Amino acid sequence: AAAMLVAIGSSIRGDLLLVAGIPLTLLGGLLACRAAWASEDRADSHRQLIAFGFLFMALTGLFAPIQRGVIGYDVLKRVYFLAACLLLIGRTRLGPRSGRWAFAGLFAAFALIHVAGPLFLPDPQIDNWAWTQAGLRALAQGVHPYTVTYDQVPGAEFGRDPVSGYPYPPFTLVALAPSYLLFGDYRFVLVAAMVGTVALLRALAGQLGLRDRALHVAPLLVMLYPRTFDITCFGHIEPLMALAATLFAWLAARGGGEFAQGLSFWSAAALKQYFLAPALLFVAMRERLSLRTVLVAAIAIAATAVPFFAWNGAATWHGIVLEMAEWTAPDRDATSLTSLAYRMGWPYPGRTVAPIVQLLVGAAMGWRLRRSGAAGLWLASAVALLATFLVGWQAYPHYYWLVVVMLALACLHLHAHDGRGLTSAGAH
Repeated sequence: AAAMLVAIGSSIRGDLLLVAGIPLTLLGGLLACRAAWASEDRADSHRQLIAFGFLFMALTGLFAPIQRGVIGYDVLKRVYFLAACLLLIGRTRLGPRSGRWAFAGLFAAFALIHVAGPLFLPDPQIDNWAWTQAGLRALAQGVHPYTVTYDQVPGAEFGRDPVSGYPYPPFTLVALAPSYLLFGDYRFVLVAAMVGTVALLRALAGQLGLRDRALHVAPLLVMLYPRTFDITCFGHIEPLMALAATLFAWLAARGGGEFAQGLSFWSAAALKQYFLAPALLFVAMRERLSLRTVLVAAIAIAATAVPFFAWNGAATWHGIVLEMAEWTAPDRDATSLTSLAYRMGWPYPGRTVAPIVQLLVGAAMGWRLRRSGAAGLWLASAVALLATFLVGWQAYPHYYWLVVVMLALACLHLHAHDGRGLTSAGAH
């Protein structure tokens, strides 16, 4: 229920942001806190409530505002959500085999429409795509990507608050470079990550011993996120983070190698600056992972930034701290209580409050869920990120989509009654 409310609320923008978007997202956050405080209460699943929530997610996607200039792609997305609505309405008539085929068909459509996004919209008018594409182009030409200036980035003018350089950690460029070199567009690796996340969630459900309809709940939370196609189409990095996190969960469930688990988790942490509390919770709650392995894996991922610092340390550091340092006021379009206060002319917290809140909430949730194994890690991380986004100056659908993925991972482990360590969450 928390994941569904966060998905619906964070997808509502525009004129309905204040009256529906922020309240529903906040309610989802409160329910996530309730789930954390009642994590040992393993009640039976409420199938009717789950189906009802999925239907509202699909309806939110179906009636989303029209995306101008790409009518064909807009139609494809609405047909997808309409098909999802019809399947959810007629779910009681589907047997187990028919249900599996229906899920497979929806998943195939999900993958194809994500692939179609970069093809239908080769030049999205959004700043993060422009800066990332320019950074990768500079890197391919032997130019330090953090020295690229605003005037050298076609499309940077579409930013909400123009920044002066590439604003993401170096590991993003490393992870996205293969797609850029192969296709001239980094978004195709995000498409692969989005599809891979759903596939791994389905595989994790099976690994944890779930059966029948329970196998599809976590994947559907991702597939029916109302703005799921915007995330890859506009080039947001979160699908890579979700893939890394889900890969870690799957490796842990299989009892995979410790070093591989460490690499996968730290890959998520190295892609965005806001992933702070989850990284600390991972270190604190790694019951069966040795601290040495965790630290060595972290160093291996951090080493990808060394060439950038050696090349031009000042420019690289400027880019890493850029977005937090250069924003002069909260974004009016952010799904956050701070945005609400800013719009209404009320006092609002400074930009350093959000990371402090994340650490405090993460510590409280980590203490509460310290004996809940993998479920505790994901639930505590999700609540900590929800808290920081709700009081932050920036908070957008792709941020909350990652929270939904974490809640889906927590849901799987809780439903499997898994309270064991992070490397022993195998099927019973």
